[in-house]
Amino acid sequence: MPDAKGPRWMGLSGIRKPVFNSDVIQNAKTIYVCEGATDVLSAHELGVSAIGLLGSASRVAPDLLNVLARRTVFVVPDNDPAGAAMLKAFIVDLERVGGKAIEKKVPMGSDLNDYLVLKRKTDAGRATRGS
Repeated sequence: MPDAKGPRWMGLSGIRKPVFNSDVIQNAKTIYVCEGATDVLSAHELGVSAIGLLGSASRVAPDLLNVLARRTVFVVPDNDPAGAAMLKAFIVDLERVGGKAIEKKVPMGSDLNDYLVLKRKTDAGRATRGS
């Protein structure tokens, strides 16, 4: 079992982790950048186009950053120190190629998936009270 203080995810040494769902960028004017595949799936259910960095330390390749620089980009980091570091690094990388990223915090929960789960419960409670 991995050490709780060690990395949760490991890739091949020297190989950049892929960006999850990067094909959505070609047809979207607005892109949300999340941490992980589960948050991307939650974004899809919420009706927004998103890509996922596979781990908070993941960096986006320069060619993809150049494409993102021509889009409206919102970053939805996890509400933890690793998410804050991911946000900062991504903003610096995108600004380096002439783009701009805007932080978008989830109104409740620790990440986009947690927000979706809480939103479902809230919506279900409203539906029950309204019937």
